[in-house]
Amino acid sequence: MPFLVRSFLAATLVALSFAPASRADDPKPADAKPSYKVLLRERWKVGDVVTRIAKETFTRAVEAKKGDEPVQKLPAIERQTSYVVVTKCLEADADGYATKFLLYLTAWTIEAGPQKDSSLSGVQIEVTGLGAGRTWKVLTPDAKPSAAALDWVEQFYGKKGSGEATYNDLEPKGGIEVGNSWDGDARSIAKRLADRGVPVDVEKSKATCTLVSVEAATAHVLVRMSFPTTELRLPNGQNFPWKEGGVLELNLDLARPLAAGEFDAKIHRDQILQGVAEGSDGVAVTWEDLGRQDIEVRAGGKMPEVPVAPASTEGEKKEPAMDDAPK
Repeated sequence: MPFLVRSFLAATLVALSFAPASRADDPKPADAKPSYKVLLRERWKVGDVVTRIAKETFTRAVEAKKGDEPVQKLPAIERQTSYVVVTKCLEADADGYATKFLLYLTAWTIEAGPQKDSSLSGVQIEVTGLGAGRTWKVLTPDAKPSAAALDWVEQFYGKKGSGEATYNDLEPKGGIEVGNSWDGDARSIAKRLADRGVPVDVEKSKATCTLVSVEAATAHVLVRMSFPTTELRLPNGQNFPWKEGGVLELNLDLARPLAAGEFDAKIHRDQILQGVAEGSDGVAVTWEDLGRQDIEVRAGGKMPEVPVAPASTEGEKKEPAMDDAPK
């Protein structure tokens, strides 16, 4: 579900389970540390019901100067998003990917300045397929979600949603001891960002994960990702090279139960893109994007009966007007 540049990282979560680092019959030193299999992607089975409660904030500040003289200071963008989404798995494949599921948005609101959009609240959506083959449709009769709301669904649950793939790329290949770190497949994640128009340097991208602790059957995992960008892409289509900065940083702080197949989790995400770009005629453009997301995941939730007559609104919507990364 949803993880990234907002489109990136919309909507996403972890599951951790025990796994021995060696065979059970191998001799072990008396002081050997336990090793854990870290699963950074949810494993679903038919009938699973999960509730996600999320709050997100995003701000953008842009200023242009020529020497010490201000040329332009654009109004800051401030956006708050909150939602409660119940998910029910209808079909799943052998790898635990949900290939068909229902969404019920019991609450959903985006506030940007004086504007408030709650047009997805109370709406049910059916999602089918995986990756580039994923489609979705609104089931609630007479629902009238806004264009921005439909873009949000596409970003987090449609073809543009990359949370599942991202977490899969971060999973380690073997057992991990507490305090140890491993590298995620940052190049794979960066390529998906590039496909979405973020000008990342794929070869210089990095992702480091650390198993910080295991306490009371809960694992604490930190993920640090950095994606250097090659230029600043403005929403108006202008592209400027960076003079300094320009690294997109995505940091995750995850708490998950160790048992595989359980969903209860707490996730915190920080997103930062700062730098000074070289504009035309000697103008320096200072850019700052700051995003913060907190998600609580709980097993269970109430899914209403599916409406008999589906609405005609379907997926394949345009790119969100306000994304977490510059275009």
